[in-house]
Amino acid sequence: MPEPDPFDVLDAWFNDTPLHPETIRAYTAALGRRGREYEPEEPRAWFDFLPGRIWRATPNDVETWLASFRTTDGRAGGGLRSRESRLSALTGFYTYAQARRICPGNPADHLQRLDPSRLLTTQYLDSRQMLALLRATDRWTSAHTHRDRALMMLLMSNWRPGQATAWRLEDYHPHDQNGPTAGQPQKGGGKQKNTPLIPLHPETAEAIEAYLPHRRHQPHPTPALSTTPTTGTVLTSRSGRPLDARTTPRTLVQAIATTAPALHGLDWITADTVAHSPSPFDHGQDTTP
Repeated sequence: MPEPDPFDVLDAWFNDTPLHPETIRAYTAALGRRGREYEPEEPRAWFDFLPGRIWRATPNDVETWLASFRTTDGRAGGGLRSRESRLSALTGFYTYAQARRICPGNPADHLQRLDPSRLLTTQYLDSRQMLALLRATDRWTSAHTHRDRALMMLLMSNWRPGQATAWRLEDYHPHDQNGPTAGQPQKGGGKQKNTPLIPLHPETAEAIEAYLPHRRHQPHPTPALSTTPTTGTVLTSRSGRPLDARTTPRTLVQAIATTAPALHGLDWITADTVAHSPSPFDHGQDTTP
């Protein structure tokens, strides 16, 4: 009996599992995609690193593969976050396959995940700095002004970047009795059953409503990547795809921060910084210009 095609199993995993679109992109880059071509010295994705032996992989194979990636200064194994992403992709893929009796075990099980405390530590802005960032957002203009403002208002409402970019139109309720509400995605993607709806601050809801007429959409065979006028992630790219959770939020926050004199010199500001800092909409602050 022929072995299952790992690409077919990967597609089934993505279709059966509520993963954030950015997670799907990262896992696809780590595991492989059909017809991918490589530069001569480029490390191979997992399926291309071990062709024909995916269902008979050993822990030693995993160690060798992880070590094939290097940091920009030449250290084996790649950066901490990149290594964790690859290991997470392997673990999830084989867990899915093992549950369906496609393979006898998970070759990545023996590897201990890194302690999150070893990753970069988030720094915070104080209330004055967050208010300055809000003012800068009010003045901001770009090719995507409406989307930028909607994303920033979610971040300043203490939504993490992954939550803001994973939030779906199906979980937006602008006409609830007591004001607009949202079903906030859980960390890591998806939305738990019976997750309570949370209220949206009037300025955040206003930014969302101003953005929606400009929202682009594009159907896709993979449900998590598909967007339509009434379904899919609220925030989308120019091509109508779900917005990435890392680069776009980080770049936007840093670009807006450079326009705020009170934030000059704080080059460590990221989208996570904003999401973990005191919201300017709390404590009765006057946020009017």
